[in-house]
Amino acid sequence: MSDDPHTPERSGVSPETTLTLAVAAVSFIALAALFAWTPLTPVNGGEDMYDGRYYAAMARTPWQATEMTRFAPFCWRVLTPWIVHALSMPAVEGFLMVSFLGQWATAILLWLLLRYLRVAPLLAAAGVAMHLTSLWGPRFAFWSPCHPETMTQLITLALLFAIVSGKPIVTAALFILGALQREQLMTLALFQALWLWRGGRSPLRAFALAALIALPGAAVILGLRLAIHPVNPRGMAETILYYLGMRWDHTVESHGLYVVRYLAGTLRSLGAVPWLILLGGPVLWRRLRGEWPWLVMALLTWVLVWAGGVDCERRVFHAFPLLLIPLLVHWRGTSLDHRTLPLLLWALLAHLAVNVFLVDFSTVEQMIRTCHTMFLPEPDLGGHLLRLSGVWAAFVAGGWAISRLGTGHPR
Repeated sequence: MSDDPHTPERSGVSPETTLTLAVAAVSFIALAALFAWTPLTPVNGGEDMYDGRYYAAMARTPWQATEMTRFAPFCWRVLTPWIVHALSMPAVEGFLMVSFLGQWATAILLWLLLRYLRVAPLLAAAGVAMHLTSLWGPRFAFWSPCHPETMTQLITLALLFAIVSGKPIVTAALFILGALQREQLMTLALFQALWLWRGGRSPLRAFALAALIALPGAAVILGLRLAIHPVNPRGMAETILYYLGMRWDHTVESHGLYVVRYLAGTLRSLGAVPWLILLGGPVLWRRLRGEWPWLVMALLTWVLVWAGGVDCERRVFHAFPLLLIPLLVHWRGTSLDHRTLPLLLWALLAHLAVNVFLVDFSTVEQMIRTCHTMFLPEPDLGGHLLRLSGVWAAFVAGGWAISRLGTGHPR
């Protein structure tokens, strides 16, 4: 699909290094513009109304046991609050710094991973651009910074990179960081097992080796549970059953409308990626069947969100790289390849429309009305779904037309 990005040059800076530096510089400028454009939520001085208050309290006094610092499950997600505490800054400012630098590192790491997987520079750059312009990536991190999402995204990509590049020791170390950051990251042990299975190992050996690699992280999670005693001792199983019951009740009470809200939030979070997969046609779909470890993890993320909280849009975004990466890996040779550059520009325009231009941060209420499908009042839901449907219908129709304008394969 592309030249080997790791071929060394005889002298001077290699073209690949130059490209990486250019991506890093452009990403920094783009994030700075988004940072300047995105207001800080006024709720609780930037701490937001619920989760953020607990994380901010943990950053201010991580070693002091209070109702705010020992509220589960937040009290076990200690890595980001520890980092903010180490910065010796006010909590909100510290979280903002972590959000900016973490999003920048995530963009660079996504580029490096895509190039490692032989994705062409144009496609890899487009993938980075879609990440940078995703509402639930940088923009939410700047609007409500007192959350662990940024570092979770960064560690996710680092784990994916370590797994696909075959570095078990690095992977084990990253599982330790993941266990300190957010327990959900331990689900990537399943990706490790599936990747080893796909690579030729027997299922038994693949799962046994994956369990061994993830064991240090599992030990850290156990240690956190034993060392930090929450003020609300509700176990994970009870929490999942609680949310599943709540989802079911809401689905019945709304005559199925709740499921529509969830699907709308899912598509909003994933942006143009699902529709690009649709436009890829049968050739792409057949190839993606061979990338089943990525797809299984994306599906698992979607299922876990249904059973693990109410703000699904923000959480479904964890599936974004799991779909974006195999899409870009197999872009070449599909119907998407007929007009790569115009189709990418069209995709970025649609992605921007949904994630940036149609988002109003002027007030908290307006932000909820334009971003959180699950929290929209009933009178607003119809208009919101109509706008989303209009954007995606126009994108699919336009993308279909663009992909059939010619048969050239621009690179």
